[in-house]
Parts: sequence; structure tokens; C-alpha cells
Amino acid sequence: MKKTSFMIQVEAWALEKLQADPHKFGGDDGNSLITLAYLQEVHKGETVESLTIFAMKGVSSASRAKNNMLIRHPELDHRKVNKSKKKKIGIKSTDNVQG
Repeated sequence: MKKTSFMIQVEAWALEKLQADPHKFGGDDGNSLITLAYLQEVHKGETVESLTIFAMKGVSSASRAKNNMLIRHPELDHRKVNKSKKKKIGIKSTDNVQG
């Protein structure tokens, strides 16, 4: 599946965040922190009530992009508790796994 320009931009943004502070964004609370950072930067000043479905898709895309970047750049992965299940069981990131 071809990546959209939006997803390419979100992945670049997520990688920039991870490289800037790998212990914060690559740690156990990284998904929550990356989604908060995305909302604060991209939707600054908006109220929760005004967020659109597109905004929420962006939030989930940012979290997914961060997780993909951790697979591609394991040196940025500082999780202690919530290591990827794929890493635990030795599945390559290119394998198609449901779930």
C-alpha cells in the first residue's frame, strides 16, 4: 500500500520527536506523550469539542508512526515494560501479523 503524503509527513514528524528526546517519546509512556505533543503542536488552541475526525486520525497516525519508527530505529526504543510483542517473539517488522 502506497503511503500518503500526510503519513510521510507524520512519520517524519514522529522520527524528529524521537530523535530529539528518545527517552521521553521512546519510553513506556511514549504513545501518550506523542499524541499529546501532536495535538499541542498541530491543533494548538483548539478545544476538545472542536476537534474533527481528521484531527483524531492524525493523533492515531502519530502514535502508529512512532511505533513504526521504533521498529526501524531500535536504538531509540527505551521502553522497559511495554516492549513490542513482535520484538518479544522475534517476528520481523515486514511480516504481516494480525492483531
